Amino acid sequence: MRDLGEAASEMRGPSWVKSAWPRAALTALACVAVSIPEWRRFDMPLGIDLQWTRYPVAACDFIAAHGIRGHGFNNFEFGGYQAWRFWPDRERLPFMTGTIEAATPEDRYLYAGTFARPDAWRALDRRHRFDYVLMERVQEGDNRLLDVLDADSTWALVFADDAATVYLRRAGVMASLAARLGAGALPAGREGLGRLARAMMADPSLMARVADGYRARAALSRWNSRDLALLANVELARGRLDEAERRVRQGLAVDPDLERAHLLLGIIALAAGRPRDAIPELERERALSPERPGVAVRLGIAWQRLGDPEKARTWYRRELSLNPNDREVIDSLAVVGRGPGT
Repeated sequence: MRDLGEAASEMRGPSWVKSAWPRAALTALACVAVSIPEWRRFDMPLGIDLQWTRYPVAACDFIAAHGIRGHGFNNFEFGGYQAWRFWPDRERLPFMTGTIEAATPEDRYLYAGTFARPDAWRALDRRHRFDYVLMERVQEGDNRLLDVLDADSTWALVFADDAATVYLRRAGVMASLAARLGAGALPAGREGLGRLARAMMADPSLMARVADGYRARAALSRWNSRDLALLANVELARGRLDEAERRVRQGLAVDPDLERAHLLLGIIALAAGRPRDAIPELERERALSPERPGVAVRLGIAWQRLGDPEKARTWYRRELSLNPNDREVIDSLAVVGRGPGT
């Protein structure tokens, strides 16, 4: 700033700029101008508040409503809220809070590996024999614990929303509740969702049951854009385009930054024969995630259907820059031709 001030002092300009008040006004105007992009961010509106979608609010409400108690496991990020929410009920105290040094050295060691190493989780569970698990739903990095619990028949997923998941042990004090609430539960982890998608492709008759499951789970929390998006995908696969679009828009009302939402809206518009409506949605998705595969190729399809082969070629080539061996894109580019001089 000192260098900028010295440079500005040597610049020639109108004489009125040398006065303090005009310079102060210009400075204030510049401050307002550079702030406008931040003020217009839909994902971070002006104000002071808690981001409730990051806290296990609805999950703890579910735990209270169904009498879930006993020895629970939680990721430490939820521990403070859980302790505040249930205090002084000692049967719902968190396993771990942000004060992780209060835990024993053995628990700290096992906890550190719990999310990435199934053996660490099983050792910790043998040590404490947990009755329930309250854990964040977002899987980042090498976090595999949701996948481990989904695949373990001794656990039942009974709640999931954008922030949190709740699993109950199918034996012990939670056995009857787990049997009642966990019957036919859908997975929450990446691997389980992948298996479910492949199962539906092999047997489309499963789609109606899966849609019912997502619909019921989404109703458990007002912050459940993830299950609304998953439900939209199933409804799209069933050919129920209006219902799929309605569910995506419900998800966006919960989370304006919902991952892949505008791509999904673009896909729905293309499936409904509305390529012109698909373009702004796909462009929005590309602005949010420039490297996301599948966006450029669908922009190419939209422009091809609107009779503009040049724009279609441009988007197909952009998709090929991300996926050089994508057969669909190569074939689509061959259909519209590679253009003059190529």
